[in-house]
Order: sequence, then structure tokens, then C-alpha cells
Amino acid sequence: MDKNKLYSKIYGALIGVAFGDSMGMPAEFWTRQKLVNYFGKIETFLPAPKENEITHGLKAGEVTDDTYMTQIIAEALIQEHGKIIPEKLVHKIVSWAEDNKSKINNLFGPSTKRAFDLIMQGAPIEKAGKNGITNGSSMRIIPIGIISNWQNLDELVENVRLSCLATHNTNHAIAGSSAIAA
Repeated sequence: MDKNKLYSKIYGALIGVAFGDSMGMPAEFWTRQKLVNYFGKIETFLPAPKENEITHGLKAGEVTDDTYMTQIIAEALIQEHGKIIPEKLVHKIVSWAEDNKSKINNLFGPSTKRAFDLIMQGAPIEKAGKNGITNGSSMRIIPIGIISNWQNLDELVENVRLSCLATHNTNHAIAGSSAIAA
């Protein structure tokens, strides 16, 4: 595959994350029934309703932590020449969080919030993500899928595991994220 076509596919995958995230943002963490009762269906960019405890206050077209974390993972992979180094990834996320303190309560999901509280209290990275209760890592895993060969599942799953370690170090999160990355 020529380089331009490859870059176009990578760009499309990353834009797809942001597009899907911003379309789903108004109903984040809502059940399908609640979404249908409130919106009917979402067919365009909408602001988050005040009734949404997670995303209230976000404007139409804005993204959540899923897009920001996708970008952070992509940047970390570029800086580390295709390797995930969990400590450096955590540092990048902490730096982003410090620069975006006003958005943290609304944007981080419950597993990421809990993990970073533990990390800030001195917990080791590999232990902080063990308390994950969501599969939020699957929403930010596209960069791992881009750099990993699906035919080498051991390496792909290891890349996923390393990217999940700090916030979603659970079997269900790693399995779901591995399926999406593949």
C-alpha cells in the first residue's frame, strides 16, 4: 500500500473516533431506552443536555475523554516509535488532566477517575487499573490497532494490555479492547 493511502486510512480512523465520540457525547452513559425517550435518535451533532451528569455543559460537536485519550495514545506511540511505555503514557495523561482541570469531572469515566486518584496517592500503575468497572479503554484503542498486526495476536494483545494497564487493567477491558484493535 502506498504511503498516501496508508496515511489517509490512519487519518480516517482517527477522525472516525472523534466523529463517533461527538455524535454519542450527548447520551454518554445513558441506556438506549433513555436515549430514545429523550432524543428519539441522534442524527447530528447536539449539545449535551443538562440531565446528563457526565457530559452536561459540552457543546454540539465537542468530544469526550475518549478522543483525547486516543490522541494521547497516538502521540505516545509516535514519540516511542511504536512502543507503549505505561509510565510515559500515564505522565502524558496526567499532564493533559492538569491542563484541563475544569473538564476532568465531566470527562473522565469512572474507571479512569478511580485509577488516577490511586496513582496520585502513590499506587503502582499496574494496580491502579485493577479496579476498573468499565470497558472505556476500547474507545481509545484505535492507535494500537493501527500499529499492530492482527495476524500477530500475542503482540497485539500485549500492546493493548500495556495501554490499558493504568486505567483498565481487567480481563474484560483488555479482551474487548483487543477485539476492537484487531
